[in-house]
Amino acid sequence: MEKVSAIVPAYNESSRLARVLQVLTTYPNFSEVIVVNDGSTDDTKTQALKYRIRYLEHLRNKGKGLAMDTGVKHASGQIIFFSDADIKGLSHEIITDILSPVLKEQADMSIGIRPRKIYRLPLSRYYSLLIGGERAMRKEIWECIPSYYKQGFRIEVAMNYAARHCGRGLHRQIVPNLKQTIKEQKTGIIPGLFSRKKMVQDVATSLWHLYILRKPIPGLTQKNLSPSPSNPH
Repeated sequence: MEKVSAIVPAYNESSRLARVLQVLTTYPNFSEVIVVNDGSTDDTKTQALKYRIRYLEHLRNKGKGLAMDTGVKHASGQIIFFSDADIKGLSHEIITDILSPVLKEQADMSIGIRPRKIYRLPLSRYYSLLIGGERAMRKEIWECIPSYYKQGFRIEVAMNYAARHCGRGLHRQIVPNLKQTIKEQKTGIIPGLFSRKKMVQDVATSLWHLYILRKPIPGLTQKNLSPSPSNPH
């Protein structure tokens, strides 16, 4: 079986990281678990080093996309499993379900999305807005994404775009048990709202560039600019 590297970008997640690493470090099919401490000012490093992981660190906060990129650059696997550091409800069974379509070459990316009501609407079949930190993808898909889209939360839309246009498309599944600690609970209402505003701005920027201005990702040929079929289930 192909090697799979698990990557966890973490920023000030000391009180939440352990429950994620307890699951990831005991999953039998990961060749390694990489934690990228993105300039945390809390005890994230101490908590991470309690587990058998590869530990990487940014001296200052660079944002989620660049933390993910640092992890990929050091990963030995050709398949990457990304997990948020604040997720609740992750299990070995969920990881297997997310990985399966990529390992079986049914898709180049697979997303486990939280049970938000918006994803039950017919328009959710349009995959540009699928946002979720728990996903598996082939490393070559990540490597064809320009650095511009690896800034903050621009990466979410760019990953979806690249997977749809670079090969076998993407697979999505709603995972009822997955939950996340919202930003307002982590940092308080006002800082949380500012952080959420930045996230929305990043997502809108990627949507604008890729789907409105239609600026192609370098490396995509005209042949594979035609969207490949995606599994709606």
